[in-house]
Amino acid sequence: MPETSAASVTWFGESLFFETEHQTVAGFWVTDLAFTECPDSSENEAIGLSLVNALLVSQHGVATPDWSHRPVRPLLKRCGFRYESELVKRSKLVHVRQSAELMTLVPTPSEGKCGYRHLPDRAVTCPLTPGVAGLALKTALDASDAYHALALGVFRRLVRQE
Repeated sequence: MPETSAASVTWFGESLFFETEHQTVAGFWVTDLAFTECPDSSENEAIGLSLVNALLVSQHGVATPDWSHRPVRPLLKRCGFRYESELVKRSKLVHVRQSAELMTLVPTPSEGKCGYRHLPDRAVTCPLTPGVAGLALKTALDASDAYHALALGVFRRLVRQE
């Protein structure tokens, strides 16, 4: 089985935040504390390059973190939050997995207190090239918006029927 690289992209405010994920010796994925930031209005090439760079530094076999001493994610501080739940309520997330020359971007919109909801049926697969990756990321973020619009429409119809 080929090794996979992973990253996550958080959209908050007018910025995209790229975080690399590493696979531990125990087999689960952990997010790197470092991140890069790119304005969401950037060209597809710049956004895609940030994503590709995050994937390139993904590692396998890292030590399992000591969760009792894990510092607050710098991303939370940058966004002005103290708790992960505050960021989750106000952001969108895209999980990215790369294998060989292809990457798959899974839209993961926020469901407020319930956390993020993965939408694998709306995943976007594309080659590992910056321009295409930037467009694919914007498409995955749009899929999150479409999911929210559909859910809101269903909710409104249910309320009108009562």
